[in-house]
Amino acid sequence: MRHHGGRVAPGSADGADPATWVVDAARMGPIELGMSEEALRDAVAGLPFQAETGGGGQPALHRLVVEADGEMGLLQVSVDAADGVEEMTLITGETSVRTVYGSLSSAPAPQVSLSAFPRTSEGIGIGSSLADAYEAYPGAVEDDLFGDDGATRLVTEGTPGASPTGLVLSITGMTQTPGSGVVDAMTVTAPSLAVPYQTPADPATWHATGMDFGTLWPDRPWSEIAAETRLVFAGLAPGADPGPGPAAAELRILPVAVDGRRGDIVAYLDETEGLQGSALLFLEAPLETDEVLEPLELSAMPYGLEGLTVGSTRAELEEFSPGGASGGSREAPAPSVRSAPFRGSRT
Repeated sequence: MRHHGGRVAPGSADGADPATWVVDAARMGPIELGMSEEALRDAVAGLPFQAETGGGGQPALHRLVVEADGEMGLLQVSVDAADGVEEMTLITGETSVRTVYGSLSSAPAPQVSLSAFPRTSEGIGIGSSLADAYEAYPGAVEDDLFGDDGATRLVTEGTPGASPTGLVLSITGMTQTPGSGVVDAMTVTAPSLAVPYQTPADPATWHATGMDFGTLWPDRPWSEIAAETRLVFAGLAPGADPGPGPAAAELRILPVAVDGRRGDIVAYLDETEGLQGSALLFLEAPLETDEVLEPLELSAMPYGLEGLTVGSTRAELEEFSPGGASGGSREAPAPSVRSAPFRGSRT
């Protein structure tokens, strides 16, 4: 078992030996936020990291599967072409490592055996207790975003949020005895990747980063959505053009205005299965509703949709989502129309 072991100077790391690496809010051993990909390769030249080149504006990933004390681990570094290293993660546990690779059989066997996993500048490492983490970081902020499965995140040096920045510890094993968990992962994330917490009643805070959007997620009953958001949606006016979306779906429409642009948040419902999809539409003519609602003024574009606005070009859409939702087989919409599918997180 690894415990809180006292403060360690960041400069004491050996680039070729992750066991000596020190982790804080800006670095993991010799790897530092903002470092170029070339500098990263030089810093870890003595280690067999596998690189996956990012395409379509996606960051490149550098991965190394390791083993320490009989436990499998993964060191993963995300590198943006313009901003350099933007995130580095140490994940432990065979199931977790293989899940990152997409299946239980696709991850390689450990490539490097370590005498220990990296630890933070305050001596916290994999296996450290929650109590040790709080002792080392008395100002840490705990959230329960993963509370359903007995896990939590501890933001020790950085900014809390749905995607916190700085140094974040993942704590598991709290289901049976709350407060008794241990560290099983560490992540260092650049401020540029911050995602704030969502507010159900404020679509400007909703996240468009996954299969769903904000509180609008697939198969959820509309009654739950309405109760949580307390936002007033209207139906589609009889005979009105429903715009892009599932032809057979029932629509719930929330008129919005973002940066002076008039749009609609649309939820597509199935009578028996609940929400089937959602979209933010900026159309040449707003959708006609069965009752008149004043547009809800949003302070910002929902997270994840910046850049997809009225007049966005096909090239800009391709940069945001390479190939597009249809694999690039459809004609680009006219410049006066913008339809962007919502993808988001429940957190």
